[in-house]
Amino acid sequence: MEINQPQVSTDTVDENLIEKAELDYWKSLKEDLEALEKDERFQRVILESYFRDFVVNQTSMLSHDYTRREGTRPVLMEQLVAVSTLQDYFRTLKMLGSQLDEEEAEE
Repeated sequence: MEINQPQVSTDTVDENLIEKAELDYWKSLKEDLEALEKDERFQRVILESYFRDFVVNQTSMLSHDYTRREGTRPVLMEQLVAVSTLQDYFRTLKMLGSQLDEEEAEE
């Protein structure tokens, strides 16, 4: 009696390995970010000084007459966009890094 075993193509195996490697990559970055967020220096320099104090300062500069007269609002806005971009990158790392956690929990 012959047992029919499912055929698994090497393409499927390769794709699974690539997907696993990519998920491992994002999980590693998520874990690195979480470790950084626990570091007091990172908290002080990035989370407090850059994400909070710098943003408040730049935002308050938007309404100054000097800023309007000199036409520097676009520069301030680009600096705020840069902060937002870094924050978004951190959120992305957490989201993509959590996908492997969710998949492992399902298994």
